[in-house]
Amino acid sequence: MSVHVETGTPLHPNHYETKTLDHLGLVSAMIDELGLVEQIDALLPKDEEKQTISHGQAVKAMILNGLGFAHRALYLTPLFFRDKPVDRLIGEGVTADQINDDALGRALDAVYNYGIDSLYGQLAVKSVHTLGLTGGPECQDTLRPPLMRNECRIRGATEEIHDAQRYYRFTLQRGYRPR
Repeated sequence: MSVHVETGTPLHPNHYETKTLDHLGLVSAMIDELGLVEQIDALLPKDEEKQTISHGQAVKAMILNGLGFAHRALYLTPLFFRDKPVDRLIGEGVTADQINDDALGRALDAVYNYGIDSLYGQLAVKSVHTLGLTGGPECQDTLRPPLMRNECRIRGATEEIHDAQRYYRFTLQRGYRPR
């Protein structure tokens, strides 16, 4: 017989439901550990009148959606999350219906207006420092050929975040480009 986790009272089989978590729980936990939602929310504050979820939560939802329901239109995102424990994956009080194309579109607009490269660079630098993976400037130059970057060894973080940021250069592109 099953019991309620918090109260310990017996549950009838009709009183509980099953939701699919798959690998998304691990990804969500890593996003939480890196503090990406909080950092995005600090850089891109939400409009309380128009938004029910924050930009950070919307970006987290898009990451999870992209890892489990790729190549679908944004308006189908609530369908992806309908059988997932959204309150555990995205945040307390968030429902699948709140992760709609309007909320995701507002988040994408905010990211674009802030600057995609700048936001990505700041998130990457914080993640690298949080995990203690920082190498020297020669290791962080994304413009060097891959063979030269592979020569770098990961060592403990020794630089300040603002000093390390200048070494990050990113190019976002769509599609496959053969070399």
